[in-house]
This record gives sequence, structure tokens and C-alpha cells, in this order.
Amino acid sequence: MGLATARGLLAVFVSLAPTGIPFISRAHLDLRIAVFTAVLSCMCGVTFGLASALQIPGLATLNAKTSMSRSHAFLRRTLVTAQIAVSIILLSGAALLLRSFARIEEQNLGMQTGGVLTVQVALPWFRYSTNQRAMDFYLRLEAALRRLPGIRAVGMADSVPPGGWQGDFRYSDLGVQGKPRPVPGTGGTVVSRTVTPDYFRALNIPIIRGRDFTDQDRTGNESEVILSRLLAARLVPDEDPVGKRVQTAGPRSDAWFTVVGVADNVKNSGLTEQSEPEIYFLRRSVGADWNGNRLIVLIDSVMPPSTVEPWVRSEIASIDPTVPVDMAPIKQIIGRLADRPRFETALLAFFAFTGLVLAIVGLYGLIAFMTTQRTHEIGVRMALGATRGNILCLITGDGLRIVATGGALGLSSALAISRMLKALLFQVSTYDPFTFIVVPVLLSLVALVAILIPARTAMSVEPAVTLRAE
Repeated sequence: MGLATARGLLAVFVSLAPTGIPFISRAHLDLRIAVFTAVLSCMCGVTFGLASALQIPGLATLNAKTSMSRSHAFLRRTLVTAQIAVSIILLSGAALLLRSFARIEEQNLGMQTGGVLTVQVALPWFRYSTNQRAMDFYLRLEAALRRLPGIRAVGMADSVPPGGWQGDFRYSDLGVQGKPRPVPGTGGTVVSRTVTPDYFRALNIPIIRGRDFTDQDRTGNESEVILSRLLAARLVPDEDPVGKRVQTAGPRSDAWFTVVGVADNVKNSGLTEQSEPEIYFLRRSVGADWNGNRLIVLIDSVMPPSTVEPWVRSEIASIDPTVPVDMAPIKQIIGRLADRPRFETALLAFFAFTGLVLAIVGLYGLIAFMTTQRTHEIGVRMALGATRGNILCLITGDGLRIVATGGALGLSSALAISRMLKALLFQVSTYDPFTFIVVPVLLSLVALVAILIPARTAMSVEPAVTLRAE
């Protein structure tokens, strides 16, 4: 049954696994692993069976009708204590990852993630071999999409945050007119994007100073750029960057660009990375700015993306019915970036839940067995005046001592081992107080339920019947 369940669960987890995990699609229940597991299980059964069978009973044990060996009782308590300790370790790790994943989901990306449809059109090189042809296609598409009902903004860019390809160059390659250039090789990298007007409106990225690009900028003689808040603060600290002129090394080094605005920071390199400095160049209405056929169209609509998608396909087909089109809501694209941490969290949470179930079953079995073994003692206690409340305290006290010991061992081990999860955590400390308070409390409450079931049985013992039987 265990092997059958394992095979089914493996198929489930493989189907849920995100892309990018090496060889995950080839995972299967290997025969060698199955044989090893079966042999190990049999060895456990034989070992614990022999431990009882080979023990020489004492004289007192032979004279008694029922008894419980001290060594056996100690071994049972030790095993259940170890189960609880391991359960605490697994639960703590799962709780840390759950809190980390919650922080990832709550991340402020600096832009809106709902209601925006992304469209990528693969223009074949043999038909759109010149920049002018590519520009004509996208300008016609932009005009057609803007005429659709309910469309608030249509922007285009060579990349979209927070993941995927993006242009960049060294910070030291940036120069501000009238200021010395940074020391070569310092300052890290700067993200570069070439966008059309309405890019910021489509993603709802605030322009916190100056203005956005306009359609008039696309046909004018001036070259404009927009800086991110982080880049503006580094280039011209304590000054208004609007109106400053900047120059970059490389293909654009022959021109100076006027800063017309400052946009708020956005996540550029994934959900868990810090925002990077960014510069936005305007994609003008000239062929030189349309080099390459990789372009992403962003459509912000008052209607859901699923409603807009057929209309967009129809407009593209009216321009060129032969080009392939790939569409996806930007929320779905961003959601894929969280697939791996989501999968890792779910996997560890499953094992933590399994460990908790095993620990609780073991605790219940031990307390129930101990209660049965102490039936005569309970009858004597009640005959001498013990109340049902006293019996309840007696049984639950034994169980809670096991839980407390296992919990203390597990908690100290979890605190030591949690450092191994540091690379997987985001904005959560490896010694997160909330986790290491909630997990023991949760385990204690669940364990208390498992203890109370046999404790209620002990409270129903009839002293006269028990003593007469003994």
C-alpha cells in the first residue's frame, strides 16, 4: 500500500512541478528504491520483534497477569519523543517556507499585475527583414488596438518586468552633462528598456517627477529618456534630474538625451531581487529605433484579458494573418516566477503534515497502550477516592511530558537546522519568532486531542469490575 501510494503521489508532484527543475520529468519509482524501502521496513519489523522476543522475563513478570516492562516503556517513550521532535523540525521548516512564500506573493512590484494582456508577435525575418517593415507593422497594430472599445492604454517595449530578457549596461558608462563620469567598472549595471508612449500607463507605473513620453516626442528632433527613481538619485543626488542631459557609452554614445521624467522603481530581475536602476529610451517613429523583431505589446483594458484576446487576434490577422501570436495576461507570467518556491513549499508542507500524522498516531497508540496497562492501577486509585478529574490529569500529564520533551528537542534542533533554509527564505529570518511559537503550540493542541481520547477511556473505568477481574 505504501509503494502504491508513493507511486501515485510521485505522479502528482511531477505533474505539479514547474519547468526548470533538472530531470524532474524523468522521475519515477525506481525498483532499487522500492526494494531498499521494503528491506528496510522488514528489518525494522524483525529488529523490534526480536527485541521483545529475546528479552528474558523476570520472576515478577511471570507471576503477574499483566505488566509493563520498564525497558519497553522507556523505549516506547523514546521512539514517540523522537517522532514528535522530527515532526517539529519538519513543521518549522514548512512554516518558514510558507511565510517566505506569503512575503513573495505580497511583493509590491511597482506596477499593476491585473487586467493587462501581453502580446508577442513573431515577425518572420524573410518578410520583415528591414527595420522600416517591422516599424510599419507595429505602428499599424498600435493604432488598431487603440481603436478597440474599453482599451485604456497600449504600450510596447522590448522587455517587461519583473523577469525575462532585459537590456543593460554598466553604470560607469553613463555620463551627466557638466558632471564627471563615474569611475570605470563601478556602480554595477543599469537596466535599459526601449518603450513607446503609454508603456507607463499600461503598467500603471507612476511618473513621480516630470512627465511621460508623448506621441509628439516620437516625431520630434529631441531625444528623451526617463529615469527610474533609484537611478535619478544616484546620477544627480539632491538635484532635480528633469532637464538634465545624459549620455551612454555604446551604440547610443553619439547622442545626448534629455531627461523628461522620473518613474517609480519596479522589480526588474525577479520577485525576490531588489529593484535595480533603470533608464527608459523612447521608441521613436523612425526605422533605426525598430531594430530587431522582438517586441512585447501591453494592453490595459477595462475588460478582462480573456475578453480582449479574440479582438486582438482579429486585428493582427487583418494586418498579417500569417504571423504567429502568443498572448498571456501579465498576472499569469508573473505567477510563473513563483512556481518554484510554491512547489518547494508544497513539497515540504506535505512531508511536514505526514510527519505530524505519524507523530500523533504514535502518541495516541502509546497513551492508549499505557492506559490499558494501568487499568488495575486506575481502579485502585478510584477505589481509594481519586476522582475522574484526577485520572484525567494523570493520563494527560504522562502524555504532555512526552510532548514537552519531544517538543524541546525538536525546537532546539529546528533552530539549529533552520540556517540551512536561509537561501530559500525571502524577508523571513531563520529564527522567525512567529514560526517557532506557533508550531509548538499547534503541535501541542493536536497532541492534546490525541491524548484526551484514551484519557476519556481511563475515566470510564469501574473500580469494582476492574479489581474483581484482577
